[in-house]
Amino acid sequence: MKIGCMVYAVGDLYEWISECAVKSFKKYHPDIKVHHVTSENIDTFEVTKDFDTKYKGRHEVFRWAVALEIWEKYQYDKMIL
Repeated sequence: MKIGCMVYAVGDLYEWISECAVKSFKKYHPDIKVHHVTSENIDTFEVTKDFDTKYKGRHEVFRWAVALEIWEKYQYDKMIL
């Protein structure tokens, strides 16, 4: 089974806190690829173009679209968020 992990941490506070989660996950699950989504790389996703219109600036909904894009791109069987 092909599994991926996404840590969505957009915003200064979330990015700082998420560093610990990413390091811990990588340590205990070295066989699972971790996608750390932050303010620095959020623009690399195709769904970002529709953020203001389609998602109305709502990150709690938008993060699922980012996860779906990652899931489809890497053809994962399962995603851990």
